[in-house]
Parts: sequence; C-alpha cells; structure tokens
Amino acid sequence: MKNFLNKAKVQMKLAAHSVQETTGHSKIEEDPETKKIWQRVEAQNKNLDELITNVQKLKRTYYEFATYQHSAHGNLFQLYTNESPKYNEVSACFQSSEAVFNNAKAFNDEYAKQQIENLALALKTELHKVRIAFDARKKDYILLEDAKKSLAKAQTKGKDKKVADKQKEVDQYSASYQTQQQEFMNVANAYFADCQQKIDQIFEVYQFYICELTSEQHKAIIEKPAYNWEASKGKYPSVTVPPAAPAQ
Repeated sequence: MKNFLNKAKVQMKLAAHSVQETTGHSKIEEDPETKKIWQRVEAQNKNLDELITNVQKLKRTYYEFATYQHSAHGNLFQLYTNESPKYNEVSACFQSSEAVFNNAKAFNDEYAKQQIENLALALKTELHKVRIAFDARKKDYILLEDAKKSLAKAQTKGKDKKVADKQKEVDQYSASYQTQQQEFMNVANAYFADCQQKIDQIFEVYQFYICELTSEQHKAIIEKPAYNWEASKGKYPSVTVPPAAPAQ
C-alpha cells in the first residue's frame, strides 16, 4: 500500500510539473549543455517531419503537373488533323509529354517514399531513442529538484528526522538522475556522431531525383521532339521577368 501511495505521489508531482510546463510556469531550468542538446534534437525532429511532409506534397504536385501537362498536350494534339503542317511536331510533343508523366508517376508511386521518405523516417526512429532517454532523465531531474526543495524546507524547520528522510530522497533521486543523465548523453552523442552521414545520404538521393526529373523533362519536352522553343523567345513575356504591378 505504501509503495502504491508513493508511486501515486510521484505521478502527481510529474503531472503537476507537466501542467506548469505547458502553461509556461515551470521553474525548473535544465543545465545549459542538456538544454543545447535537446534544442538540437527538437530542431532536427521538426525539420525531418517537415521534410517528409514537403516531399509528399512535392511528389503529388509534380505528378499532378505532369498529368495536366500531358492532358493539355493531348487537347492540343486533338485540335490538329493529319493534313496540318504542324501535325507531326505536335504529335511528337504529345508523345514526349507521356514520358514526363510516366517519370512523375514512378516518383510519386514508389521512389519518393522508398528512397527519400523512408530514409528520413529511419533517422527519426533513431532520434526517437534520444527523446526517450531525455524523458527518462527528465523525470528523475524533476523529482530531484522537488526533493531538494522539500529538504530545504525541512532544514528551515529544523526537524532532524524530517531532514534525514528528505536527504535520503535527494540522494536516491540524485543517483538515479546521474545514471539517466549519463545514458541520455551517451545516446545523444552516439546519434549525432552517426547522423550526418545519413543526412548526407538523404540530401544526395533527394537532389538526384530532382535533377533527374528536371533533366528527363528537358529531354522529353525539348530535345526528343526537337522543338525549337528558342524561336519563340521575344514573342511572349518570360517567366524569368517578374510581372509588372497592375495599374492602380
């Protein structure tokens, strides 16, 4: 029964601190080194989440772009007859746009997730181990700081028995905290020593697919049908020039 009450008391203390932390009223300050590592962990976790989301949006958007591009080429092709002077040119462009569509479909359906998202998710799994280690030492840190406050109050009142009991609590939580803190540092240091190579790999494969999609699109739309788009330069406004502000 006593153990049950002690566990309930501990849970109440942790719950109270959680509320204080959520509302911004927590008075427990982490040591600078731990705080710096944790901020780095949180920043990396946030960036990995956003990277996965952005890659998912990118693959869907590029697939939609390729779909609409292919459909628009099809619409234009249907406007021509066999006798039209530009029939063969338009037909070649329409067929080439299908290659862009197929590439986009492969990237959307398989390669983005398999080659990019899964690498980022694997890194997040490793990072989660650091977060678990942090939470374990944080619990002991909160209880240690609370025990120190209780000890200080007991010392002020001058009750020897109470002081001895509170000192025992401080010693117990301190020993547990030191163990958990060291474990956290070990896990965090191991992660950061290993993560850069994996981040480099994510960047490399992401950049590869961006370059490949762009390169293959250029080949399919311009090179393969031998479309002389240079001849149209100067006839129409360039997207490289910001549009003029609308007249007031």
